[in-house]
Amino acid sequence: MISELVHTAAPWGLYTTASGYVTVGCTKGMPRDLIETLEEASPGEGSGPPVFRVWGVRGRLVITRIVRVMADYTGRPSRLTHHIVIDSHPQQAQDGRRFLMSDEHWLNSWAGLPRELSMRTSLPTERAVDSAVVGGEWIARADHAARLGAHGTFALRTPCGVSVRQALAELVGASTDCAALSIATTPGGACGQRPRLVVVDSDADLPAGLIEPPMPPARVHAVSALKGVAVTPTRPKHKVHLPPPPKLSVCKRVQAEVPHSNEHAVPSWSDANDPKWLQRVVIILAITLAAVIALFVWVLV
Repeated sequence: MISELVHTAAPWGLYTTASGYVTVGCTKGMPRDLIETLEEASPGEGSGPPVFRVWGVRGRLVITRIVRVMADYTGRPSRLTHHIVIDSHPQQAQDGRRFLMSDEHWLNSWAGLPRELSMRTSLPTERAVDSAVVGGEWIARADHAARLGAHGTFALRTPCGVSVRQALAELVGASTDCAALSIATTPGGACGQRPRLVVVDSDADLPAGLIEPPMPPARVHAVSALKGVAVTPTRPKHKVHLPPPPKLSVCKRVQAEVPHSNEHAVPSWSDANDPKWLQRVVIILAITLAAVIALFVWVLV
């Protein structure tokens, strides 16, 4: 199922009587939570060239196109955001590729009152595109960057001679899970949530503060194998040699493994040279002798 939502400046909206940037067109039966998500991702005032964004909402593929409107109902310049939502099904990626390569289903302005839209029953005309021009290496790199999530936002130039829309279309068409992508043609808030990957023209400068994404690990191994370069896992440059553990006899190992306290140990004859040990012996003998004398005196009495 393919549905859509149109968001622009109007005196009132389809779901509100307030003026400003509101929803003016929406496919009948679209879930309310999805409507709110699309409205939050619709920008307000601004200017610039058309912006595309490819993202996902709970398994649905969303393709967003944002264009500048020369004059709205107040006569001032504004913007129109058009969302195409493609539900999850086996041909989701190919349908998304068709919408990205077509102009016939995208709106550049809104005429008339806010209204509900009927369900789409036709798809854009298939356009033959040479995917070899884009290249599998570029697609693998872009697809990997568009899924990195918390690693930040990256920027990537299109291959030479390939437009941004064509690169996006081929990337979506080749993806195994296109609803997990997060791509846009601008890094700013014009697309709502910040994308993971920004795709720009081959001759354009990268947006300030963004760097190109790394090559996916699997692709690095594949490219190296094609070039005849052996790929080995990284190892420390310097080996650390540790001394071998000391060899202990059986008795010493037992003593080392079973710790004991010397508080209740029985003194041995080797302690005879200890002055404190001699004092203890003298005291014990004196007490014993006194006890014997006292017992003897008691018997006699």
